[in-house]
Amino acid sequence: MAKLLFVLVSLCVYCWMSFADTSCQGTGKDCKDGDDRRIMECCLARYKLGFDNLGAREPNHDPPSCGVDLGLAECLSRSNCFGKTLTNGLRRLIFNQLVFTKRVGLCKNNNYEGLLKQAEKKSAGSDFLKELDKIKEMGTMPQDYCAYAVYGICGLKFTKELKKHPGYNPVELCKVFVDEGGCINKTATDISCDSNILKRFKRNSEGAAKIILPVICVPSP
Repeated sequence: MAKLLFVLVSLCVYCWMSFADTSCQGTGKDCKDGDDRRIMECCLARYKLGFDNLGAREPNHDPPSCGVDLGLAECLSRSNCFGKTLTNGLRRLIFNQLVFTKRVGLCKNNNYEGLLKQAEKKSAGSDFLKELDKIKEMGTMPQDYCAYAVYGICGLKFTKELKKHPGYNPVELCKVFVDEGGCINKTATDISCDSNILKRFKRNSEGAAKIILPVICVPSP
């Protein structure tokens, strides 16, 4: 009975999130400049909801947070908002996460490749593609167990911190993002992790964060 109830609740959450997708879209056929921040925040709010409703990890499965990460990329894809500053900044952030966590073995079953190809196709000729190339290169870099260990520690801490405060509060979310960066730096130093893929992940994250964090870290007027 308890298992059935859990399944029903999970389905309700999924249905609610699917319904909410319609709000994370542009106001017309294409994304307007005025849609950029709204869609970014809409997808981030759904991302936070995913952590609020995160289930326990099942044996022989990826951590449930892997699916939440993929869901953020899917939300941005469905928004049909491409070539805009904030939504592309968020794409960089989440594709960096997806490529890195799959390569080091934390999220082995995340299939993001179609979403990545769509983003490339929709952004032809832009500087955004250069940043995507830096992200994609991680997919062929040595895996490094210590990178797995560092992010295993900090990713779990990130998940726990997000679950502490239900609901979407951009300032709180900003703090968790910043703290995760600090955790990665400290943990890598503590265990003497000199990993090229981890260094690339950090550089990519910092570049995307310069676009996203100044916006979400300041309360809306």
